[in-house]
Amino acid sequence: MNHRKLQDHQSLRTYRGTHRAALCLLAWFVVVLTVVTAHAQQVEIRIRHRVSGEDLRLDSGVYHNALGQHFRVERFRYYLSDFSWVSAQGQSTTDSASYLVDQEDTASMLLHPHLPAAQRLSALRFIIGVDSAHNCAGLQEGALDPVQGMFWAWNTGYIFLKLDGRSDQSRENGSLIEYHIGGFQWPNNCIREIALPFASELSVAQNDTLLIDVDVDLGALFDGAHRIDFHAMPSVTDATHATLIADNYAHMIRLRSVRVARRDTPHEKH
Repeated sequence: MNHRKLQDHQSLRTYRGTHRAALCLLAWFVVVLTVVTAHAQQVEIRIRHRVSGEDLRLDSGVYHNALGQHFRVERFRYYLSDFSWVSAQGQSTTDSASYLVDQEDTASMLLHPHLPAAQRLSALRFIIGVDSAHNCAGLQEGALDPVQGMFWAWNTGYIFLKLDGRSDQSRENGSLIEYHIGGFQWPNNCIREIALPFASELSVAQNDTLLIDVDVDLGALFDGAHRIDFHAMPSVTDATHATLIADNYAHMIRLRSVRVARRDTPHEKH
């Protein structure tokens, strides 16, 4: 009997010891996670959509292209991917995530790409579109979930940019204009790299927030390397002519401002 009680007592001590060790391990993990989170740099990329100097207003705004043809926009969305931070030494680190920016979703116009470590930065690079690896990766989640309505098929991949609207110059039913641009294989590769050099090097330390404001000029889609005539080309929804629009949207993003908000320094309103 005494032997059984001794075994039970030892088992209880073992259980308590194991339980205490588990709690200590959990507490250590929480502390480490808290410290890592507290010392992480944050990034806010704030996007503003414009059309030739005016704020984009879906449905109600009336704009004109370089040919003087009037148009309205009903939908405007696109992918930004592979954010790459260029250091003062020319080295770069990349966040391979994709972000779907949608004029109808205000939250989608505030991006938080990962900045891995405190460093001095001289530029930001990214692509308009989705890289070839993710185009070929099959069904995915989040911004790349086919439920977003931006996926064609396994062999053609994602729609990189989608603009739907109306123009009296269009020959399509209902005066429709539609530009659904995608394609990641030569000779119809519509991925375009954007480089935004900073005016001066920025030192981003732990707990800092890097604030970047960019303007996206939708009007550049129709004017640039190629002028788009709504009568001659009211619709591009396949590989034909898609690279013409891609060549134009390669110039639609401009850096408006960039600054570092130090710890406990309030952010400016967007």
